[in-house]
Amino acid sequence: MSVEQQKYVNFKTDGYLAEIRELNRKLNESLTEITALYETVEITRHSINLDEVFSSLFNSAICALGAESGSLMLLDPEKKILTIKKAHGMDEDVIKNTRIELGEGIAGLVAQSGQPLIVHGKADSLEVKGRKKYEKVNSICVPLKSKNGIIGIININRRNDIPFTENHLRLLSTMANEAAFALENAIWNRDVNEGYSCIIRVMVSIVEMRDPYTANHQKRVTDLAHALTTEMGLSKGEIDGVHMAASIHDIGKISVPAETLSKPSRLSKNEFDMIKEHPEVGYNILKGIAFPWPVAQIVLQHHERLDGSGYPQKLSAEEIVLEARVLGVADVVEAMASHRPYRAALGIDAALEEISKNRGVLYDTRVVDACLKLFYEKGFKFKE
Repeated sequence: MSVEQQKYVNFKTDGYLAEIRELNRKLNESLTEITALYETVEITRHSINLDEVFSSLFNSAICALGAESGSLMLLDPEKKILTIKKAHGMDEDVIKNTRIELGEGIAGLVAQSGQPLIVHGKADSLEVKGRKKYEKVNSICVPLKSKNGIIGIININRRNDIPFTENHLRLLSTMANEAAFALENAIWNRDVNEGYSCIIRVMVSIVEMRDPYTANHQKRVTDLAHALTTEMGLSKGEIDGVHMAASIHDIGKISVPAETLSKPSRLSKNEFDMIKEHPEVGYNILKGIAFPWPVAQIVLQHHERLDGSGYPQKLSAEEIVLEARVLGVADVVEAMASHRPYRAALGIDAALEEISKNRGVLYDTRVVDACLKLFYEKGFKFKE
């Protein structure tokens, strides 16, 4: 092969390699886009948790578009103000303090018009104010639309010389359209749950007014249950779930006559059977609320015991969720240590002896060990 022929072959080879590299780049870009769309569709179908929807949409958009900064903002329809709910590559004070009016800046214009926007070489967009190292910024801003109008915007930025394209705009718009429905559902779910929470607080207040003992009992049980879950090293979700369940675990007593709750003598069998129904009543009140934790189940099971002697379902061992086992120990210890309408307080020593004696029989061993450690080694005390 002559030198000229070799040069020609090398030239063609370099060209083919360049084409292959470009095809590979486009393939990887398409794969990233497909993955981002898939993740967005999945969260749209399966999640009613507002923070999950925010995180999935925003993180997928940042990754798919190779962005260096960005924000997801929600619109307050009454105040006509945009506030940041998710952000990347931004200062904390900017995230916390930014308020954008409709029509103000890129985000405000997109929220007002409902039309997506590409900005090339803009140095004064929301995400880069006060960040002088960004001399040139490329941005895409798209609206989040629901059937009732604009609910927010998503704004993506990068400072390199590669501008965003119409394909990027279509991708982000498609992701936003997919996610907006989930966002609307999640916002509706949040508002409904807040309404339920108000109702629950009212019901708890009614129970506590009818039976002052229950009010103090629930507060003290909540304190101990929170300390137990922390001592045991449970996850934040488990800790929060136990805390919520403990604070309302006797809500089912709303079905028990006030004179029975405050009876100064021992209860009759019929009266005790009535009180034993309160976990199921509480469960029925709470089961329709989409808590991010199994609150209704914890409330239902907090009187179950490892050997199956508890109520209402006579569950045993691992059939009882861990959170209910924690709440069960906290409930017993507080109840025995405190004054009840029909008897004087038995004292903390008697309460701790009860759980020690029945460790692994009635009460979970891990929970009992954590409880004994709290009282004997760490100086835990109930607040008066």
